[in-house]
Amino acid sequence: MEPQFIVKIDCTKAELFKACYDYRYESTSYPTASKVLIFCFIVGFFPSLFFLFFPFFYPHYINAFLRFCIPLYFLSATLYYFSVPYIWQYRTIATQYNISLKKLLMLKKSGSPEDLERLKTIKTGHISGTLIFYSDHFEYSDLLNNTYLIHFVYEKDDHFIIFVHEHKMIFLIKKNLFLKGTPEEFRTFLDKKYQAARPGQRDNTSQ
Repeated sequence: MEPQFIVKIDCTKAELFKACYDYRYESTSYPTASKVLIFCFIVGFFPSLFFLFFPFFYPHYINAFLRFCIPLYFLSATLYYFSVPYIWQYRTIATQYNISLKKLLMLKKSGSPEDLERLKTIKTGHISGTLIFYSDHFEYSDLLNNTYLIHFVYEKDDHFIIFVHEHKMIFLIKKNLFLKGTPEEFRTFLDKKYQAARPGQRDNTSQ
């Protein structure tokens, strides 16, 4: 199958995090969700925390464990929501370097010069490689040699952000790094296939 687009990716750890953050909080579907979550947190967490210390407001059948779990649930859900950009960032870095949490711990435990050097490289979080786009999927020239499906797309002035929901990964595509095809052609391709979202537009991509 002939690839339609070939793109080189080259971004630092900071650039990758910014891409994750921009997609999470600037694409138009998420700011509304963020406001709803913050509202639910305020309405749910603080009253439940108050009731934890003043249990006489609760019905008699709600024990201390449940009173403790209710504010803990609101707090943990909120912390998870706002940590999602970090999760996406590290999932992408882990794929780039073919590393899992178990392997990372083993490298730290080993302490050999080679492993320590690899750890140092991983910590930089530099992402590089080639994305090869076909009509129905794209491939990433990582060590795992997987194929990926585009789930959501977000476009900014000088780059595209591709989100792969299945793997919880973000790819930052700079418009000046196309090896085959042009950003304009890529934009048309995304509009046709995935209805890519620009700032101020609704993110309504194909699953």
